[in-house]
Order: sequence, then structure tokens, then C-alpha cells
Amino acid sequence: SGSQVQVAGTLASGAQSFSVTVTDSAGNPFTETLTINVTAVTQPPTGQFVFVSQNNLYTAQYDGTSIVNVTQVTFSGQDSTPAWLNDGRIVFASSRDGLPQLYIMNSDGSNVLRLTDGTAAEYDAALFGSRITYVSERDGLAQIYVMDVDAGGAVSNVVRLTDGTANEYSPAWSPDGSRITYVSERDGLPQIYVMNSDGSGQTRLSTDNTRAQFDPTWSPDGQSIAFVWDWGGDQDIFTMNTDGSNQQNRTASSTVNDNNPSWSSDSTRIVFYSDRDGGGTYVMNADGTNPTRIDAGTAQTISPTWRP
Repeated sequence: SGSQVQVAGTLASGAQSFSVTVTDSAGNPFTETLTINVTAVTQPPTGQFVFVSQNNLYTAQYDGTSIVNVTQVTFSGQDSTPAWLNDGRIVFASSRDGLPQLYIMNSDGSNVLRLTDGTAAEYDAALFGSRITYVSERDGLAQIYVMDVDAGGAVSNVVRLTDGTANEYSPAWSPDGSRITYVSERDGLPQIYVMNSDGSGQTRLSTDNTRAQFDPTWSPDGQSIAFVWDWGGDQDIFTMNTDGSNQQNRTASSTVNDNNPSWSSDSTRIVFYSDRDGGGTYVMNADGTNPTRIDAGTAQTISPTWRP
């Protein structure tokens, strides 16, 4: 009488039934069956991201702690548009030598190597394995190229993927490396397109000819593309299926700009820049719920990119 029995275990979400049998001192068994409803508990996100603040690149943990200035700019230019390699190195654009060029470094800022040759502005890197897509203005317009980079920073197999008569930029790989989404101005305003990794099969995904759409980024599970829709006074983050269907507004802000989306590695969250409350880095669930600021708010932070 008065004794308690504790049961420990892991249960799936939803209604769950289980039985507990105990035996008294006389050897008589007693069985109790319980049915409970289990609500899934979402684990807090983890991981590291890189962002731009005051012309420098910084890394930080998801919760905004352990902030480190990894470029420590001492020149008049700026470092920008960072992207992660799968091995943890960071590719970024920098104007430290004049025109924006692509560089690579370790995540702590060491071993900085220059990748591009400096004859034209080159930026907007996106990575798949050792392959890097990027934008070059070597022919006058912004166009998308791809190159291979080995562990020592040596570049090979440079190929131009777009050859349009308009600016094309902001490339982003699909998780399997077979396709690239990007922005093209061939129809006037910036619009989102997708192409095969060799440049073939260029297809428009966005549908509004009256509004600019840009900043596309593929979810790691390959199911969705996040992007920005400019409403002419505010910018919102949308998601859509990879064929352009099911376009959903995830920020629905009427007076602020939300942009630069980047997915968490499990595709459940999106980190982004917002100019609300003075401007900073926010994270939200992929469906737009629970937007939360994660920087300290002491300086503007832009272009947050989650480490894969």
C-alpha cells in the first residue's frame, strides 16, 4: 500500500497504450493498462552559422553565443557572401585586393587562400562537395560559372553555365548536386530559375512578373526552396516546392524586410536577416512560426548561413 512504480522509456507521438504488471508479496500479479497521448517535443536546434557584420565575417553558435570575428578586416573593403564547404571551410567574397574576389579559409579564419584571378568581380559562391558555383562579371554581365577546388585551394575545370543577355546570379545547389537554382533578369525583374548542373534545362519557377523574387536556397532534404518576394515596400520569405508549386509566405510582414534565408541541416528551421528592431539575425520554424532573434542586437548582422 502506498508504493509507487516508475516506468521509463521512449514513446512515439500520438495515443500510446502500455501495460504494467507487478506482483505482491504473496505472488499475486496485478496488471494495469494505461493509454496516454504523447505530444512530440521538438529538440532545440544546434550548430554553427557564419554571418556578416560591419564588413567582417563572424561565426557563432545557433543560440548567438561563441561569436568570433574570423576575418578581422583591416582594409577599406569588405568581406561578404559566405558559404560553407562540407569539410567546414568557408568560401567568401572579399574586396581586400580591389575587385570582389573569391577566397577560402578555415572556419577559424586561418589559411586564407585566393581562388579567383582578379580580372573581374566574382562573388556569390555556392558549394557542392569540391564543386563551387559562383558569379563572374568577366564578360560584362553577371553570369554563373562552376569550378572544382581541391583541398589545397587549386582551381580547375572552370565552366560557364549561363550565357544570357541579362544578369544571372545567386546560384544554389540542390542537395544531390544535380540541379542549381538561381536568379535571372532575362524577363525584366529578378526571377527564380532552375537548371541542371551542366547548365541545361533552364526553367523559370517564380510566377509574378510584377514583383522581384530572389535569394533562392534549397532545403537539405530536397523538398523545398526558400526565397524572397519583394512586395515593393517590404520583403517576405516564401517557400515553394522544387517545381515552383505551393508558394507560401512564411514571414507575412507588412512593414519590414526579411531576406537572406538559409536552412538548418535538418530542414526544420530557417535562419534569416530582418530589419525589424534595428536589423539582425532571426530564426524561425520552416512553416514561419516562432521567429526569434538570436544575435545580441549590438550591431547589424546580415547574410547568416547555417553550417551543413
